[in-house]
Amino acid sequence: MNSQWVERKYDRGELLLWRRTRCLLPAAVICRVRLFCLRRRYRGVRAGRNHQRPICVVASQPRSREYPVPCTSDQCTRDFPPFIDNSENPFCLKEPPSRPRVLRRVNRMTVSRSIIVGSLNAQSLGNKSAAISQTIVDNNFDLFAVVEPWHDSADSPSVVASTPPGYRVLERARPRTGKAATSLKTNHGGICVFIKSDLQVKLIDFPAYKSFELLTMFVRIDTMSFVFVVVYRPDPASAVTDSFFVDWADILERTSAFAGCVIVGDVNLHLNDVTNTSSIRFHTLLDSFNLCDHVGQPTRGDNQLDIFVCRSDQPAPVVGLIHRCCPTTL
Repeated sequence: MNSQWVERKYDRGELLLWRRTRCLLPAAVICRVRLFCLRRRYRGVRAGRNHQRPICVVASQPRSREYPVPCTSDQCTRDFPPFIDNSENPFCLKEPPSRPRVLRRVNRMTVSRSIIVGSLNAQSLGNKSAAISQTIVDNNFDLFAVVEPWHDSADSPSVVASTPPGYRVLERARPRTGKAATSLKTNHGGICVFIKSDLQVKLIDFPAYKSFELLTMFVRIDTMSFVFVVVYRPDPASAVTDSFFVDWADILERTSAFAGCVIVGDVNLHLNDVTNTSSIRFHTLLDSFNLCDHVGQPTRGDNQLDIFVCRSDQPAPVVGLIHRCCPTTL
């Protein structure tokens, strides 16, 4: 049978009219579409608030893992009517059964290993590189802070020779200014921290203080994280001034923003002298920020010049002395 095609042209008005035409679906079909979260969510347009389309939010029950299955029984047809007609659509969509939601307590056990921290006033790494490297390995230090390494950069031969395998170093050399910038003399002071490779460390920028040298970093391992501060005050105990305590209070204020805090180094104060005014003032500042020094014994001669400070509400570390090294286990 021959069929003839009839060509018809539509103008713009007729096409827009077809675009506005909507197809009304039966209520049963709309319910099934909503049940399986298949209804289209309309979005707004750029015409503005007055021309935005409403957004339909569909709240449904948890989806079941059952899929549409063929069903021709009268009971199934009566209980779960199909979309249009059984003769045209033999698939019956079963409504997912409601499942009660129950909160269960899951026991979690957090295992975090101890961290071994060491601090040393080296007074030059040049003639102690092999000994310091061996000390780090023998005591299995995770963090080993050295003040007064007398270096210029991380590429200094003494720093490279002191770094054991499996460790990296973060350092801050004392800046050379003026004529010292081109001098070949020893660059005194400075700070180096030897870090085990499995620790995640990020440097933190603190202001430059005139009364002491400083190196600050954020340390993370497993579930433990804390801010690690290394400080070195080069002046003797007799030359302590008010500017030191002002700068020291500023450091304590900045570290108070972190949950965990560890401060080590050499402050050149006779901290074991309970009658010394500077020592009393130093400990008073620690108490005001809920901090505590855990060394409590001489570290150089008869005087305690080195510190190991952490929060009073943290577990107390185990502090021990190895020659002039102050190792601590957190």
